[in-house]
Amino acid sequence: MNLKDKMNSESEKSGNERPRDSGMSETELILKQSHELAMENEQLRNLIISMREQTATMISSVKNEYEKKEKELDKQINETEQLRTYTQKMKSQIDKAVEHKAKQLTVKNSTACRNEYLLKIKAIYGITAAALTYSIYVTILTGINSVRFSRDLLKAIYYVITIAKLPFDIAYKVSNFVYHFKY
Repeated sequence: MNLKDKMNSESEKSGNERPRDSGMSETELILKQSHELAMENEQLRNLIISMREQTATMISSVKNEYEKKEKELDKQINETEQLRTYTQKMKSQIDKAVEHKAKQLTVKNSTACRNEYLLKIKAIYGITAAALTYSIYVTILTGINSVRFSRDLLKAIYYVITIAKLPFDIAYKVSNFVYHFKY
């Protein structure tokens, strides 16, 4: 309801309340109505002033409340921005720490795997050399223990000794021949 409607309703109320005196003169009646209208105007002015004061107070309180909420919102925005910045900083630090730890573990695991690989290669070479040596040793022992090898070995030794003795025999025969030929 606006101010104009309130004023109309007030004037209707006051108009309905006026009794019509049939004994009064028209001038007195006009003066009386003028006085009543002046009082009614004064009441309306007071009502308007009161409404303006209430409106100003209400506007002021709404402005204050709006400013307060705006400050709270700005504060929350700032806190959120600080929290976002802090979160990004922490995420960055955590990412760096994880990357550093992953590199350390990769290097450590790589070194451990390489060392294990080298040890296994050395073990395989050692086992292979041992197996080869063992097989040669077993073959030689088996061959030495056979009758045929023993016979062949004795013949080989005989031929080696015979071949080694041959130059000496020739030298001896030549020296005997020379010695006997002179005399």
